[in-house]
Amino acid sequence: MGIDKRDSNIILSVDSILEKVTDYDLFRFYCPPFKNVGKKFSSELREDPIPSAHITAKNNRLRYIDYGYTEHRFDSIGYIQYKYNVSFRDALRTIDSDFGLGLAGKNNRGALNTPKTYGKMKFEKIPCLMQIRSREFNLYDRLYWGDYCISKETLEAFGVKPITHYWINGTRYPAHKVAYAYCEHPGKYKLYSPLKQDGKWFGNMQVNHVQGITMLPIFGNICILASSLKDVMCLYELGIPAVAMQSESMMPPKKLVAFLKRKFDEVKVLYDNDFTKDTNPGQTMALSICKEYELENICIPTELGVKDISDVMQVHGPIKAISIIKWHSKGKVEGKE
Repeated sequence: MGIDKRDSNIILSVDSILEKVTDYDLFRFYCPPFKNVGKKFSSELREDPIPSAHITAKNNRLRYIDYGYTEHRFDSIGYIQYKYNVSFRDALRTIDSDFGLGLAGKNNRGALNTPKTYGKMKFEKIPCLMQIRSREFNLYDRLYWGDYCISKETLEAFGVKPITHYWINGTRYPAHKVAYAYCEHPGKYKLYSPLKQDGKWFGNMQVNHVQGITMLPIFGNICILASSLKDVMCLYELGIPAVAMQSESMMPPKKLVAFLKRKFDEVKVLYDNDFTKDTNPGQTMALSICKEYELENICIPTELGVKDISDVMQVHGPIKAISIIKWHSKGKVEGKE
């Protein structure tokens, strides 16, 4: 095969890109507020008057974490995907073009192949140590979770605890009167304050902490890759196993998908169907995952007027929710109606 006819994507990969530029280069280029690892800055992805985002290090890779909105947790590629609402492959092409790497063959023949970089930077991981003070479930909790058909027993099974306070590196903070800590993974917490207008999410969960994974059966007919633990618990109430990444913007690792495929006959993706300023980041990521791993996408019908399976449960009830899954499941879902 001549070089002009080669598949230009063969050498366009994360590994080939990181041989020429670093995560530090990528974040400096695509995230202008970022200057130094570990130093907080205001997010450019949302209104953030009190700087709450920072770039942290783990295993010689950098990650973007917004402590005021912890759904925003990205590696360098994921940040580009989310910021520009593009697929994983298009993010790689963007980097290749912007840095002049020349990895995309004839599609980028004019590349200089001498990328601008910001130099090597030494960094240390800055830990986020958290503690919580839990309380008993009360009427507010029953009303909030009951609206989504999620029982106290299910919340306890998934390690969801109502809280009054939390500590970050020894500093004490009061929690909202309706606030919860997701405690499925020992020593790590994801805090959820659903009634707050801003800063609903906060935590020190790691990217390899898959939500709901401890509640999976040994084997089964179907498993759903959902967008949040709330969706996972709604599906659990319907009798359908599910897991979720720490953020809908994260590409699931190959090992996780392979693990799920060994345990279940079918693995499907059920992410938000939510248009924001003419974009639909949930479905953009869902389609990228399905393409990468040859999975089927389940999309919440637009005519229902809701964005996720939790909202379907709240607005339309469990019978409608499970019917959406059954329609995509080749008759393998029994569930609980």
